[in-house]
Amino acid sequence: MDCLSRLNDALVRATSEEKASLATDAFIAIEGIQFEVVSDERTSSIVRKFVEFLNVDQIVSLMSHLVPKKKLTTLFYQRTSSDFLETCCNSIMKQLGLTGKSFMQVSGLLDVVEKLTNGVCADMSEIIVNFYSVHLVRSIICLVSETPMTPKAPVAHKKGISSLGLSFSEKF
Repeated sequence: MDCLSRLNDALVRATSEEKASLATDAFIAIEGIQFEVVSDERTSSIVRKFVEFLNVDQIVSLMSHLVPKKKLTTLFYQRTSSDFLETCCNSIMKQLGLTGKSFMQVSGLLDVVEKLTNGVCADMSEIIVNFYSVHLVRSIICLVSETPMTPKAPVAHKKGISSLGLSFSEKF
C-alpha cells in the first residue's frame, strides 16, 4: 500500500497537531481491508504507528472490523499483528485513563473484547504457549480489568534472607 508508506513518511516529519490528522487519513485509507492490512507484516507495522494518534472510537471501530473474521486467531500468532492488537488495547487503556472513562462506557468495546476473548478461548492450548499471543492476552486482561500495563516496582530482597526474615542457613 503506497499510500500507507507515504503517510508513514509524513508522520515522521509531522508536528504534534498534524499526527492525529494523518492517523485519521490512515484509518480511512484501510477502510474495508483492515484484516488484510493488519495480517500483513509490512503494513501492520506501519498502521500500528498511527494507533496512538487515533481516538478510542476509531480504535474500537478498527478492531471491530478485525474480530468477526474466522481467521482472527491467526493474528494472535504473528508478531506484527499481535503487536498491533496489543498496541490498540494499550492505547485504549491510556486514553481511558486520561479521560476518566471506564471500559463499559466505550461503545462497541465490550463486543470487540468478547470476540477477542472467544478467539483466545477457542485455541487456548496453543495461545498460552505462543510468545506473541501471551502478550496480547495480558493486554486484553488489563483492558477488561482496567489495570494499567505498568509493572509494579521490583521488590528488593537481601541476599540470603527470606520474606519471613530468616536466613536460609538457619535450621528449623
